[in-house]
Amino acid sequence: MKTFWRWIRWPLAALALLVLSWLAFNGPWADAAPKPRPQALTPAPLQVGEPSAYALLRDKSVKVGFPTAAPLQCGTSGSDCTQVWLDQGGALREQLKSAGDFARVCEAATAEGVSWVEPALKLPERNPAAVLFPDFKNITSCFLWLRAQAVLAVLDGKDAQALQFLLRADRSVRGELDGAQTLIGHAIAWSMARRQFQTVAVLAGARPQLAVQLQELLRPLSPAALTTQRWLASESAFTQAITRDLPRSCEYMRDVPPESRGWFDRFWCVGQLGLLPELTAQQMDAVYLQLAERTHEGAVQGAVHRPKEVVETSAWAWRNSIGQVLLVAAQPQWGQYIDRQAEVELSRQAAELVVRMAIEKVPAAQRQAWLQAQALPPETKDRFSLKPDQLVAKPWRDDADAARQLTFQLPPSP
Repeated sequence: MKTFWRWIRWPLAALALLVLSWLAFNGPWADAAPKPRPQALTPAPLQVGEPSAYALLRDKSVKVGFPTAAPLQCGTSGSDCTQVWLDQGGALREQLKSAGDFARVCEAATAEGVSWVEPALKLPERNPAAVLFPDFKNITSCFLWLRAQAVLAVLDGKDAQALQFLLRADRSVRGELDGAQTLIGHAIAWSMARRQFQTVAVLAGARPQLAVQLQELLRPLSPAALTTQRWLASESAFTQAITRDLPRSCEYMRDVPPESRGWFDRFWCVGQLGLLPELTAQQMDAVYLQLAERTHEGAVQGAVHRPKEVVETSAWAWRNSIGQVLLVAAQPQWGQYIDRQAEVELSRQAAELVVRMAIEKVPAAQRQAWLQAQALPPETKDRFSLKPDQLVAKPWRDDADAARQLTFQLPPSP
């Protein structure tokens, strides 16, 4: 036995020294000193104007009964429903009867002069994860209703009425793009914009006599619509609040049975070891700041100049071990959001090409040469190609949904 302990004591001593050394770098005493946040990540929030579309669409007296079945909701993720609506106008008309008096509120929210600025998040001092986001359901329902009504007006031969519905949809899209503040608000605006551009392009093919008026709905987006700065600031503020609130999270878990807690809560709440909230928050800010600097000219430039090869960051760190894991896990997502935002502009350009093709009555045999002759920005010119009946814009994301969102039906050849 003495021989055994003589052999084992040094490895045990080394292990104890290793554990003590790790504890020295991972306890609350090892956290970084607080410091002010970068100014680039703390811009003043946009001010909500009056009347506010968000307030108008929160009308509790309005019951929205939009169905979730076809044809109003159709296809796979990333698909556009406009052609389906044109083909199944009768069924669509019956479905929209359930909208009730929602039409009145939707039209009020999309009138001229209404503010589409998303209300800024008010993060509670305790448990910021419980923050209430704005209700986007009626925003998207209103937009869906407007596009569907435009299609029905086209089927009825009421072109002027169709243009009015599309103009209202355009106000909501551009208002959302310019006024979104949170990442989810931006993501909803991006989806709305892509669908609006698809609808305009399809209707230009279905009603060539409308193509000239429809082209106005594809005018360039504002710089505010393609900036990443607002959603980066919102996300960084939310991350900061969550991270800095971690020391108090154990208080929230006191009444939760041990078996219902996750591994992180069970381990970290014992001694708050392995994750340094202040250091993690500062490291997160460094990542957001790097993204803000890379995309300061807009999402398109950010997508174009994104490094082809991503430098792998180790998920292990001697100091702030758990914080490093969280940091590394979050990083790959941000590039996808930048690409999604850039693809909104790509979608707009694709729709404009389709509508101009309809206006100029370009024969099928001449379309390839016509496309190559178009004056397009160098960042996007090489991303467009033609198939027999489609214009395809190559997304920055390697994603099947993204490819569907950027595939546009060509107008009939004259």
